[in-house]
Amino acid sequence: MTTDDGLRRVIGFGGGLAVIVGTTIGSGVFRKPTTLARDVGDPATILGLWVAFGLVSLCGALALAELSSMLPRTGGVYVYLRAAYGDAAAFVFGWLYLLVTTPATNGALATFFGELILGLARVPAGPASPWRVPAVAGLTVLVLTAVNLLGARMGSAVQTVFTLIKVGALLVLMVVSFTLPEGSFGHLAPLPGGPRALGVGAASVIWAYDGWISVSMIAGEVVAAERLMRRIIIAGMLAIALLYVGANVGYFFAMPVGEMARQAA
Repeated sequence: MTTDDGLRRVIGFGGGLAVIVGTTIGSGVFRKPTTLARDVGDPATILGLWVAFGLVSLCGALALAELSSMLPRTGGVYVYLRAAYGDAAAFVFGWLYLLVTTPATNGALATFFGELILGLARVPAGPASPWRVPAVAGLTVLVLTAVNLLGARMGSAVQTVFTLIKVGALLVLMVVSFTLPEGSFGHLAPLPGGPRALGVGAASVIWAYDGWISVSMIAGEVVAAERLMRRIIIAGMLAIALLYVGANVGYFFAMPVGEMARQAA
């Protein structure tokens, strides 16, 4: 099936689910727990933040699900703004998204990926070789751009593979955390001093949940989007929230908050 703008509807439920889960699960759930332990300090409050903003994100996702079912066209928020407020609002959003929001986000994520890859390969990337992380980050962006230029079917397949890797990594972390002999649910108990820097902690959790709205961009390439987009978005957000909360419970089960705070970069 082909849309009015010439795009083919080739993405099914599995591919769409991989997009929303894969674009949301990024560096946040791996990097932010230690930062939260340092800045907030109270494990019960930290878990509460993950649950609370999971619910907030789900509320936003429900609205997005309705919009993407009503206007199942490629473009996402641009399409919705244009329908609601006209060309001017959509024009401003579109250019900001193209020139500011997306490059900044992709750059940050690609840089984090570069740091991890070089760290795993034990390649030094300090002041003596400052070009290595940007080089890996830039190459990553170029490769993924080339993959997506090959078409929606190829992009969806690659996205599915990477999503399975990330979800698998989280599940492995959870399983390993709960099997450690020194682990204890007592690590999750509220601390006497209470939380610190709650606003900073909230910002960190919001960053980790950010990204789910990007799935609306592919509505014009989803098969039976009027029906499937709602299922994709709701199922995806529930899966993300469960993975995030489960992973953080596992982190705190395995390690006291004070020890986790000392791991913060």
